[in-house]
Amino acid sequence: MSKVKKGNKGSKNVKNNVIPFKSKKLETIKNVTPMNKQEVETARVNDYAKEVCKNLDDFASNAGIDVERFYYNFLFYIKQAVIMKLSYPAFKYLDKGSTEEVTQNHSVFLKENCQELKLNEEVKHDRYH
Repeated sequence: MSKVKKGNKGSKNVKNNVIPFKSKKLETIKNVTPMNKQEVETARVNDYAKEVCKNLDDFASNAGIDVERFYYNFLFYIKQAVIMKLSYPAFKYLDKGSTEEVTQNHSVFLKENCQELKLNEEVKHDRYH
């Protein structure tokens, strides 16, 4: 007959051969400002657009034509590509909205940074003459 060793079941020094599923707690990264997918993609597109514009500025300064003609050609081909990809009403809405936003931002910039130009808002009168 074989001898069976009896272990000390009550002993605290006995190691278990069971491997726990979660040996360490995983650290969770808590984002203070959670962003949804659309915000993340918008930020990515904005960063890409800024990089493209920086490269355009570098290219425009080295081009053999004047800067106005360069940007005219660039805007022409961009608008042509966009109007072919979108519907006309969507293109018209986006073109008008972006133009108004850019001119509004430029106007505010000039008023804040170039006070010597004395760009005051027009006074609107209620009377018709």
